[in-house]
Amino acid sequence: MPLVSPLEDGEMAVVLMWTQGASIIGSEVEFQDLDLHVEFQASDTVLCNVEYGMRSCNGVTLTTDSLASEGKLTTVQVARFDKIGDLNYMIYAERAMKRMPNKDNVKQMQLEATIQIYAPNHAGPVYSV
Repeated sequence: MPLVSPLEDGEMAVVLMWTQGASIIGSEVEFQDLDLHVEFQASDTVLCNVEYGMRSCNGVTLTTDSLASEGKLTTVQVARFDKIGDLNYMIYAERAMKRMPNKDNVKQMQLEATIQIYAPNHAGPVYSV
């Protein structure tokens, strides 16, 4: 389980792992990445949106790591919930695109992603897609 230490009762982790995509458009390349988001209303006055720019809010923390290998960039983002509350959580991946000159002769690559949910007392994910 990447970037996730053992979970205690009441904790949970959501893991988004993806390989960066690339589309060739003429002499340019458009890179496609994802960003994991967790949104929830922590209280009447606190709305949390944990994501790459805001990595922690009210017991939910996001960690990120990347690895470049064989011409592919793989990124892992983990949202760890210290305590699941009686709240409605919206968890989603947002796609971001960035276009630039194709100076390095990048080849077309399909963006590939998986999302997994981990819970305590389970050897592997309890949900995976």
